[in-house]
Amino acid sequence: MLAASRSIHALRDPTRGGLSSTLVEIASRQGLGMEIDEDALPVRDAARGACEMLGRDAVRIGRVVTDKVGRVRLRTPIGGERILELPFGELLPHIC
Repeated sequence: MLAASRSIHALRDPTRGGLSSTLVEIASRQGLGMEIDEDALPVRDAARGACEMLGRDAVRIGRVVTDKVGRVRLRTPIGGERILELPFGELLPHIC
């Protein structure tokens, strides 16, 4: 990973709670805002419904921003955006 980028600051396994939860937790705890590009998320069309159970290749999916501290904004393919939040209810058990 360091060969690809020397600017890595954090690594997390988003298996439980998914990517959304992981990013919201990091943004909240570190007092950061984040902006994520939905088109950059490496999820195959055939796997979108079951992406929690499939592996992903590492890619840059967004950036840290100075506004909206503690929030994660997802930019959609059609130019809109929405706020990501922590999941409600009980999380699925970690299966490996």
